Amino acid sequence: NIGTQSVYASLSGRFARVLALEPSPAEFELLGINVRLNGLTGTVDCRQVAVGAKASSMALALNAVNRGDHRLVEEPGANCVAVNVLPLDAILEGEGIDAAEVGLVWIDVQGHEPQVCEGMPRVLAAGVPLVIEFNVEDYGEAGTRAFAGHLAQHYDSFVDIADTNLEVRPIQDLAGVA
Repeated sequence: NIGTQSVYASLSGRFARVLALEPSPAEFELLGINVRLNGLTGTVDCRQVAVGAKASSMALALNAVNRGDHRLVEEPGANCVAVNVLPLDAILEGEGIDAAEVGLVWIDVQGHEPQVCEGMPRVLAAGVPLVIEFNVEDYGEAGTRAFAGHLAQHYDSFVDIADTNLEVRPIQDLAGVA
């Protein structure tokens, strides 16, 4: 979106490089401004692209009320823009980044998370830590089970960061997260 997490990650000193991906033209512009205002142009690299399962072009439905709630949609409608979509593995390869060198992947894409993970098999195989906004309302019951099953092929546990106890739970419990 506008780089809140990317700026924080860069300022934390825990990451030598941050790659921020944002498909929306207006939010991409704000992301760049945020990076420049925080003096992070040498650390945070911004790319205007959406992430998905395969290379394509999709419609991004722009939410006029909540600029953090833009969504990729199959059928373009009013208030949509066409955006390029690439798999994360391909983006990393283009940037010369080996999946095993990635320290964290933050995914908050309004229900498109399963497709993002489908496009990053090397990242998943490397066991890179993930922060995912897990939208069971968007996935539906069967989609939630399928997505949780996909993640279970690569991870054995998760933490629900909305849970104040931050309890480590078995990945099999992920399908039951509400």
